[in-house]
Amino acid sequence: FNPNFNNRNISLIQTTDGFGIQIKEVKNLKIIGFGKNPTKVLSNLRQNAILSFKNCENISLENIELAYSPLKGKTQSTALHFADCKKINFLKVSIVAGAAEGLKMEGVKEVRANNLLISGCSRN
Repeated sequence: FNPNFNNRNISLIQTTDGFGIQIKEVKNLKIIGFGKNPTKVLSNLRQNAILSFKNCENISLENIELAYSPLKGKTQSTALHFADCKKINFLKVSIVAGAAEGLKMEGVKEVRANNLLISGCSRN
């Protein structure tokens, strides 16, 4: 792990408990889990989103499950965050367990969801 990672489209957002990933200014990105069952993406962070997107277009998330690891207490963050994005697609995506908010969208246009599940979050 290199905290000085430098890429104009990916930022590591540091908080008191680690680094979150923010993807920004990207078009035509697909994140696809492999296999019959959704690929699990687990996070130990309590202050950051598992994945955050900013100023992106045509983003697809398919066959994944996002969750926080089973540590004591809930997080203060959002599991999946989109800001100023358009054309967001969800296919067989689960956001479960431990987040304050499962999904937060600010300034987002054109969202399509097929088999999107949000559960176990304190606000949605």
